[in-house]
Amino acid sequence: QLEKQNETLKKTQSVLQSDLQGILKKFDEFSKQVSGSNKRHSECKEEIDSLQAHMEDLEKENSELRSSARLSELASEQQVMQKQCDALEKLCDNLQKDNQKLKEQLRER
Repeated sequence: QLEKQNETLKKTQSVLQSDLQGILKKFDEFSKQVSGSNKRHSECKEEIDSLQAHMEDLEKENSELRSSARLSELASEQQVMQKQCDALEKLCDNLQKDNQKLKEQLRER
């Protein structure tokens, strides 16, 4: 009877070892998949961090440009130039009117 138990235990041991090998193989596959996923996650995180830093730099540059003293100077210069242009147009209109009046006076003579 001990021999039968021994045979049964050997068969059971063989089955258990086979099951264990299958489980270990599946674990190795799962471990590889997790490692690959972690690698992809790490790469994506690095890219996100890089893009975030770049975006912050662009936002800072944009803010600096908006508050730039030179921008204010240019806007002020543009207003002055527009006033000068308006004044010159008005002067030109007045000169044309005066010229027209003088031509009419010459015709009358």
